[in-house]
Amino acid sequence: MLIVMHNVTHTLSPFTENEFSFDYEQFLYFIENFSTAPLTAFFSYYGWIGVSFFVFISGYGLTVKYGDKKINYLCWISKHYIKLFVLLLVPLLLYICLRIISKGSDASYLYFIPQQLLILNIYPSKITPQIYWYIGMAFQLYVWFLLIRKMSTSKLLFIGAVILVLLAVAPSRIVSYLRHNSIGWLHDFIFGIICAKGLSFKKINRYLSGVGLLVMLLLLSSSGKTFVISELSFIALLLLLRKLVSKVSLFVYIGEISAAIYVIHPIMRSIVFNKIGDFSVLEIPLLTATIVLSASIVISAFYSKLYKHILEKTTKHLESRVC
Repeated sequence: MLIVMHNVTHTLSPFTENEFSFDYEQFLYFIENFSTAPLTAFFSYYGWIGVSFFVFISGYGLTVKYGDKKINYLCWISKHYIKLFVLLLVPLLLYICLRIISKGSDASYLYFIPQQLLILNIYPSKITPQIYWYIGMAFQLYVWFLLIRKMSTSKLLFIGAVILVLLAVAPSRIVSYLRHNSIGWLHDFIFGIICAKGLSFKKINRYLSGVGLLVMLLLLSSSGKTFVISELSFIALLLLLRKLVSKVSLFVYIGEISAAIYVIHPIMRSIVFNKIGDFSVLEIPLLTATIVLSASIVISAFYSKLYKHILEKTTKHLESRVC
């Protein structure tokens, strides 16, 4: 939900994010104008941290499910590759077709094959279609999981610290490339693995911790050297809310179809931008984002069922050949 709201609001509003490189002027603009449009400013500037939480949940969930199990590496990685391949195929085709129809010509179709094969991320300056870069990065995280899942917490912390230092000192061009690949998010993934191994939040005072984490988020966001750590404080803040969220059935359902929502929402955004572009609704970024999110949830409810049906048949065929 954060990602969808972000990808609409930061396109329409004057607030921009510091996702792949840090700009102090953008942070100052966010602070100065937060009081006039707090939700729009928040989603525009901080909504990208939904990607960090997505990565964190991946590390956490994979560790809970597979951490201590014996794995047939070829079978396991093949299954997860097919899962992402099938998830992306139809939405990516539709998205590119919409771009070509709306713009008359669009070079994004040239990158369909490497994007669909989940290898486009490794080519610098070729990250297009932009929104779907995450799927290729997610596959890289699956590979990382096989490499680090049995490491001790101390070794994982060391790797995470090295990644954070690298992102803090590297030139923005290098940081952007790393962020379009798994290296730039590996610290969030490792945080998820460590939490799944037994990091407990039961004894934490949720109210005091929530305030502290919000202050930390704001302070860490004010410098290019510490900005990358801010996402970890936001993840911790969301963890404090996990019991509250788990009691809301809508959030639980959205969690179940979240992968489908991610790949569907660029299509919904393109349709809304192209079809109602002449209406004043686009002048209200928060309203437009809510429309895109609602439409994405509805369509994803159907697409998720289709995707699971196709994946089940594909996986059975794969198991008979590879596993």
